[in-house]
Amino acid sequence: MWWHEDDKPVLVRRRKVNKRKQKYPEQILMVNARITEKKQQFRQKVATVVVVLVSLGGVIWLIFTGTNWMGRWLFSHNKQFTIRHLDLASDGRLKPWHIREYGHLAENTNLFSISIKQVRKDLESVPLVKHVEVRRQLPDTLQVTVRERVALARLQSNPYGLPLAVDNEGFVLGPSAQAPHLPMVKGFSHTGLRPGTCIQSKDILDALEVLDLCDTTRISEYVNIQSIDVGDPEYLDVVLNDDILVRMSRNRFDWRLRKVAGILRANKQLGRDPVFITATGESSFPVQYQ
Repeated sequence: MWWHEDDKPVLVRRRKVNKRKQKYPEQILMVNARITEKKQQFRQKVATVVVVLVSLGGVIWLIFTGTNWMGRWLFSHNKQFTIRHLDLASDGRLKPWHIREYGHLAENTNLFSISIKQVRKDLESVPLVKHVEVRRQLPDTLQVTVRERVALARLQSNPYGLPLAVDNEGFVLGPSAQAPHLPMVKGFSHTGLRPGTCIQSKDILDALEVLDLCDTTRISEYVNIQSIDVGDPEYLDVVLNDDILVRMSRNRFDWRLRKVAGILRANKQLGRDPVFITATGESSFPVQYQ
């Protein structure tokens, strides 16, 4: 060999470099930078939304406050709208001074400082009152129109109690001393009746339905009821003028009353006096005579 062993070429091994390991830290930094940037953008958006909402709330509050102040200045504190006339009317027994007292109304107060809802509520708490209309008539008049409940019958819970008037909806109005002509409903065990009570008992409501049918239709030309006994769970014992007793099933009241009216009309034409009519069947109603 022309070269010496000592002069042999030295082989240098290159160290392998993992390119993935070289790039990985850079990628991590880039991803972290992007995440940080997105977080900052999100915070900015949230902050913007919060600022907008707060600003909008402030604007709404200012508008609301300004509107209230303007409303008070133009209406509720304006002397031009001082009440000088109270136009109070009822279709029944209540007098204007009753309406004034029950509704807590007075002149020389502002027309817009009065709560129409409260006036209506105060008046409709009176047992005799069914419906109330309250209107402002500019510039100085408050109009109140009351529609009263109409007594349909008297309720006799026991022989010694004072009868109470009741309307067709079962609303107890009060003592019936001023309406002795009204039909009497008796035979029930409902206790604790007082003015303002709304009756839910089916026994009494059945009797009121019969009376209302007679009161609002031409049936009353022949069927004039003195009293209704509701003691039997299946029948109503209806006493008519001239002490005619009609025993009636608790269904199809309109049809049964019309049949009874037809029987009474026919007997009147024939000059006969029935004393008992059995109106419990589904076709014919037997009649007993004196």
